[in-house]
Amino acid sequence: MENNNEKSAIVIVGGAFRSTYYSGSLRALDELGIGNQFDLYVGLSAGAPVMSYFLAEQLDEMPFIWREFVPTKLVYNPKNIFKKKPIIDLDYLIDEVFWQKKPINIDKLKDKNFLVPLVNYTEGNIEYFKSDHENFKEILKASMCIPWISKKTYEIENTKFVDAGIAENLVIKKLLEDGYSKILVLINHSGLHDIKNWKEVLIEKLFLISNPKIRKIFKKILIENIKENLNIFNNKNNKIITISPTKYHVSKFENSKDKLEKNIEQGYIDIMENPELKDKLLNLFSK
Repeated sequence: MENNNEKSAIVIVGGAFRSTYYSGSLRALDELGIGNQFDLYVGLSAGAPVMSYFLAEQLDEMPFIWREFVPTKLVYNPKNIFKKKPIIDLDYLIDEVFWQKKPINIDKLKDKNFLVPLVNYTEGNIEYFKSDHENFKEILKASMCIPWISKKTYEIENTKFVDAGIAENLVIKKLLEDGYSKILVLINHSGLHDIKNWKEVLIEKLFLISNPKIRKIFKKILIENIKENLNIFNNKNNKIITISPTKYHVSKFENSKDKLEKNIEQGYIDIMENPELKDKLLNLFSK
């Protein structure tokens, strides 16, 4: 078993509807007895609400939301692109679902060491917000806000913020600098340590940004993020475990109920049916 004096962190990186995967992963970690063993919890993009329900001890709520609310046009309607309306309606998802129909127990989050990174939409820097923030609802909205999809941005403390899912390596770098030497990363794509197709990644992420200033800011973040993974994963002193799907059942913007359910199950299977991975997780993160 590793040195218990070392600080540990878990980072959930987003991925829109592929984030269903994390609901299964967190259930597996909970059953292994290490879900509550981390010193710090970080949720990027759609990983933020998934982590919120987990830390609020509502493990069954997020899978229910994936199954019963997300596969509706109230949440996701790709035809809205032609109507200049949100493709993903974050206001409905968070105001109606997360706060009314299946409310997150916000009180239980207030004493958790839980951070949500956001990108400052005008300056391009990453800022970190705690779960005890008085405007945590808007933080969750901003965490999943891709302006050309949501058709708006969200303000916290009079500043516009958006999804930080493009900057996972920069977040991990900060955690390492802050002394978190043991890190578990749940990510549903290979981009964390695959820079071979960085030009294609840039094109995919930037082509919908019409504002030249914002496009320049995001390009800078993406390039820094891509370069940083070499420094992180080539350093043998970094104790980082990454878990990503062995099989994809759903795309980022696909809300088939059956496929979403299969993706949840995949997150569970990829841990619980991998004895070597389970041993590594227990050895590194058990206290």
